[in-house]
Amino acid sequence: MSRLYIPQGITLEALTSQLGELDSELGRDAIVTHQLMLDLRSKRQQAGRYAPDDVAAMLAEQTEQDASYWMAKISGAWSSGLLKFWLQDGTPCDHLSGMERYLGLDNEYTTSEAVNDWLEAWGAKFSFAGGDKPVELKGQTQDRLILEQIDALGYDPRALPKQDKGAAGVKKEVKDKLDKKEPFEAKTAFDESWKRLRGYGDIKDS
Repeated sequence: MSRLYIPQGITLEALTSQLGELDSELGRDAIVTHQLMLDLRSKRQQAGRYAPDDVAAMLAEQTEQDASYWMAKISGAWSSGLLKFWLQDGTPCDHLSGMERYLGLDNEYTTSEAVNDWLEAWGAKFSFAGGDKPVELKGQTQDRLILEQIDALGYDPRALPKQDKGAAGVKKEVKDKLDKKEPFEAKTAFDESWKRLRGYGDIKDS
């Protein structure tokens, strides 16, 4: 059983009171520190900058995975060069440089565009909201433009007319309008998007 030793000349009541005051001061300091961190995070995000733990926390809110899962993914993506981070002065935080191979929580930052580039390359079906409305990924933009073009041509994407032999079908009409234009610059971009929409059931024949 441990014993409490009280310095001579100090009563138990006085010691209890001092400990209570110290605890209150520590509590106030913790609250002030936490508020300062929140203020710094808010200012950073208003400037479009996100620290690793910001990204992890936001992705955790958007998905069923917790923040520790996303921190591991973020660290792995950074160390493999798939996710870009910068130092506060704008210098790229390159994992291949002489710097130590870890990310801090406040010294480095990334952007919503960089996070979404990583998520898209990873094959994620969602985008990083970045504290604002979700950002549309390139593949999502392609899919949307195809559906809009089908509608503009007067067709129902879920009931496309069957292609007659020797005649150009709806796909050809849409492709002529969109292919080789942003965001369909890649050679197979249009066909991949059309195939994706078929798979989703957003494009069907009548």
